Amino acid sequence: MNTLTLSRLLARHLSVDDPTNPPADALLDVLSAINAGLSQFYRLAPTRLKISPFSLTLRAPLSVSIEVAEKYSRSLTSGSFPEANTGCTVTFPDLAFDNEVAGPQALLDEHLSDTLAGTVRVFGDAVGINVPIERITSEVNLLGSGLGGQRQLVRDERLRDRRICHQEGEPGYFRLESRGVAQAAAPQFLLRVWPLPAKDYLVRFDAECSALRVTFADLVNPIEIPILDNYADDLLLPLCEAKLVSSSLWREAGTKSRIEARAGDIVATGIPLLAHDTGVPNNKVGTPEGF
Repeated sequence: MNTLTLSRLLARHLSVDDPTNPPADALLDVLSAINAGLSQFYRLAPTRLKISPFSLTLRAPLSVSIEVAEKYSRSLTSGSFPEANTGCTVTFPDLAFDNEVAGPQALLDEHLSDTLAGTVRVFGDAVGINVPIERITSEVNLLGSGLGGQRQLVRDERLRDRRICHQEGEPGYFRLESRGVAQAAAPQFLLRVWPLPAKDYLVRFDAECSALRVTFADLVNPIEIPILDNYADDLLLPLCEAKLVSSSLWREAGTKSRIEARAGDIVATGIPLLAHDTGVPNNKVGTPEGF
């Protein structure tokens, strides 16, 4: 089911002339109900339905010619950093400590050199993730030439302190940094590694993600909701309908209690009965060796 279909199914319950093209106030209620229903479903659903695989590329260092506006400035007047390098380490040839890319034409720290123009090195030690991650659920593995397979990275929350000392080589540590909650930033998360990668690497892991956030744009240009269609019809739609009954535009007041009761049954029995593991268990009953 996509976002447009779900919005039209919900709009049928409202007092509007055309459910396929509801007015702005009705559409706002529908959008709020969709997001509230999605959030409730994801909170209650088995973990297996919320886990996604991730593959990220740590790119080799690149050289960029830039010019800073002035000493103690964070802005560039010439040149720019690739958008994908937001959060990455940048080294200036005449400074003893590293800076960080804050945006295509912005630095995190003020520039403390009288030399404003030159060529800097930008490392691929941070990769942006635009998916709302709740937690990483697997090992974080590093893949690259010369590794002889893959290497498991070690989580290190002191990684920002380690970055004071410049060190390049094969990454051995990682840290997942949340940026979007407090700053409404994009990307929402950064996977940061250390030491600074000296060449291209891949990082793979699985993570549990939180609910998709639907926007007005998704109702105009629909996107698929990442839920199986039978779950969307039987579970998600009733939850969204129950969130919509509080709308002042709800058409039939007599149906509210029935819809809320149906949503209550889904919360009490429908979602809890979903399988938590799709695999076959390895349990065996038998006699131990030697008996």
